[in-house]
Amino acid sequence: MLCRQELDDPRACLNEGKAVTNCALDFFRKMKKNCASEFAQYANCLDKSSGDLNFQYCRKTQGVLDKCVLDKMNIERPDYGYFARAKVHATDRPAPPKQEKA
Repeated sequence: MLCRQELDDPRACLNEGKAVTNCALDFFRKMKKNCASEFAQYANCLDKSSGDLNFQYCRKTQGVLDKCVLDKMNIERPDYGYFARAKVHATDRPAPPKQEKA
């Protein structure tokens, strides 16, 4: 998404998009292989416990899934707010030109 914003041309970002898609597919294949029942229980809880997929009612099944993922895949759930923080990505692409303030 950052590539598309910076370059304003989605064609220039096809390889990055393919890499992201492959990474996601690989993750879900590993999830299905290692923690399928825990994942299904958590998804079912989210689906049926509230109309807006609120996870506050599903903390027990989330804990079971988190433990399975940590034990079998060695992936720890990020702390609260992790995805809201700004991140700097290392890339071979040149930095976008700075926009002058109007």
